[in-house]
Amino acid sequence: MVNLQNRVWLIILTACLALTAVRAEIFIFTHLDHDHTGETCPICLQIEMARCLLEKLGRVGSAASLTFFAADYVKTQVRFAEIFFFPTITPVSLKIKINS
Repeated sequence: MVNLQNRVWLIILTACLALTAVRAEIFIFTHLDHDHTGETCPICLQIEMARCLLEKLGRVGSAASLTFFAADYVKTQVRFAEIFFFPTITPVSLKIKINS
């Protein structure tokens, strides 16, 4: 149940991040040809904020994917070590017969 809840929250978080990135891109594309009002144009400032948001989301996405792949690599290496260097000893592997 906990795994399902984590998966649902992960899907919701991913959808929110994707929606935020798409909305920022749409805002930038729709307001590129606005009427510029001078040095402190509020639309230019909002475009700059959206651009910075997209840059930060890109960095977060690359860091998250790097962490995911590093964790997956470590997990694979631990499984390899368990199988080849630390074999599991069971009564079957020792060929012990248990008579009832």
